[in-house]
Amino acid sequence: MMLSIVVAFGGIGMEDEKSLIKTILLIPTMLFCVIMLFWTRHEIRVDFIGDIRQRNLSFIRGSLANKEKQIAKVVREKGLDCGVVFDGDADRAMFVDERGEFVQPDYLIPIVARATRATQTLKPSNPQVLLRIIHDVRTSRGAIETLREDGFEPEMVPVGHAFAKPILRKIGALCGGELAGHYYFSEFFGCDSGLLAATRILGEIAKAKQAGKTFSEMMKPIVSRYAN
Repeated sequence: MMLSIVVAFGGIGMEDEKSLIKTILLIPTMLFCVIMLFWTRHEIRVDFIGDIRQRNLSFIRGSLANKEKQIAKVVREKGLDCGVVFDGDADRAMFVDERGEFVQPDYLIPIVARATRATQTLKPSNPQVLLRIIHDVRTSRGAIETLREDGFEPEMVPVGHAFAKPILRKIGALCGGELAGHYYFSEFFGCDSGLLAATRILGEIAKAKQAGKTFSEMMKPIVSRYAN
């Protein structure tokens, strides 16, 4: 089974292209068909990688402000499973689903938390202590409730990395996220990484596809709880 995605980079984040490709190839039991988008001030370059092994280049015009519309259009036109958008330094990651609809980043905090917990090899000394997950004050109640149902302890923090990073380290949280698309990881020194978040989320989308669910269907239990 193949997961078809489109990934958009810009600015210094373009340097992380090879790292992302190498990393997503490590996601088990899933092949990837990837379309890479690179934007500069003047144009967006579309680089199609057939099955990671072949490249066919084409160019389309666009602007940084239109990147989400551009990526949603590619997803719809090519029938892809999802799209990923990174900001200029790739410390934020945002997604569109298979319909080209924007996925609110705070809804993905439980997805990141599930995937990150699955990577943990050391069990806590006290099994009764829940893994803490940080989120900012703007986070949807649906995301917070899902975290609790998944066995996590949500911790609300003020908006901004200046608050999130030290609090994550102080309370020993596993990971966390913000509405703005920043996701923080204890394994990354409490810092935010759009690349790490994207690979974790893509892994969960891959699992859902193997189970016969689309990205939007995977998100429905979180997204459909409340009008936000």
